[in-house]
Amino acid sequence: IMRHAKAEKDYVDKTDFERDLTNKGRKAAKTVGEKLLELGIIPDYIIASAASRTTQTAEIVANQVGYKKDIDLRTDYYFGDENEIIEDIKLLDNEVDTAMIVGHNPTVTYLANILAGDQDFIQMKTANLAVFECDIDKWNDFHPDLCKMIYFV
Repeated sequence: IMRHAKAEKDYVDKTDFERDLTNKGRKAAKTVGEKLLELGIIPDYIIASAASRTTQTAEIVANQVGYKKDIDLRTDYYFGDENEIIEDIKLLDNEVDTAMIVGHNPTVTYLANILAGDQDFIQMKTANLAVFECDIDKWNDFHPDLCKMIYFV
């Protein structure tokens, strides 16, 4: 689960949905991709909000880890909630081993804390990534109680 990287604050000619990453945000997203490579965690499916800043974050991370597929862009994740994402996780193809979701606060903070359960509270700041391991054989068996946070970047 990742929150988008740092985005423009001044956007006179754009909507919030169209805000782009700052240079600092682009560097932070690249660093997250490098960290995933270092950890040996390579997503084989990426879902992201269709907003510019989340799409750009996902694309930068995808490039860093060598992800070659299309990113699944979801307009409904812009105002979505954590329960919607949990239901989407259950619908993932069982060929997917490692999924990555790039979204917005407060949704990603809520989702990370639901998955972390009794672990420490997680505050997802820009470009933060929480990696979870879930004890499941099929995605439709997914349940937050079966997950444990293994890395926080």
